[in-house]
Amino acid sequence: MSDIGYALIVFALLNLLDWITTHYGLTKLNMVELNPIARRIYERFGTVGLFSWKQVGVGFIAFTTYLVAGVDAESTLWLYNAVFAFVVLWNSIQIFLATRRR
Repeated sequence: MSDIGYALIVFALLNLLDWITTHYGLTKLNMVELNPIARRIYERFGTVGLFSWKQVGVGFIAFTTYLVAGVDAESTLWLYNAVFAFVVLWNSIQIFLATRRR
């Protein structure tokens, strides 16, 4: 497998973990989505809308960044992998703290 293949696998897994942790926090712990656009989509369309938003939005952002910034696709994916790793870590910490308070 090429290096970009690994970047794509990590990208997909991190996005799935982002959705799972966000979904859990919103539905089980009554947390609030911090992204105002995603929050409105969730309020209107629920978890299916949020999942769709994350998939379409992330793909669009990664693709346009690649086109505008002029960086190669693999570097763009690894940059977004770092961002989503932080998001998943943040979500996980918030879930941990919320469950400790209960």
